Amino acid sequence: MKQILLIILILPIIGFSQKTKDTLFIKLDGKYLKKGFDYQEKEDIFVFKDNDKSAGITTLYIIDTLYNLKPTKIYCMNTIIKKSDTYYGNGKIKDWELAVYLSKHILFISEKKYFIKTVAIHEIE
Repeated sequence: MKQILLIILILPIIGFSQKTKDTLFIKLDGKYLKKGFDYQEKEDIFVFKDNDKSAGITTLYIIDTLYNLKPTKIYCMNTIIKKSDTYYGNGKIKDWELAVYLSKHILFISEKKYFIKTVAIHEIE
């Protein structure tokens, strides 16, 4: 009886500890986000235009390419930046805060008829 009671008490804690992430579909527009290449890892990445001239840079590493997804809404990067509150005037973006915001979401970059699943990483140079 004590074991069953213990399981009943622990089960909700396990269920609440798993958080689901929202999915963001982002249009590749070239204003804030563009294709790049990581020469150390020798793979394609997406790079944010580094406007704040800090020592760090936020990039999106490609995880997978998927087809036949049906997103309800595809955002432009400008909207995402304004939503994340990382824009601070004159086209400048807070890289670290943007990486933190994007890491809370599952990210897909929309390109023609396929979607590229990515993960946000902030690198310090």
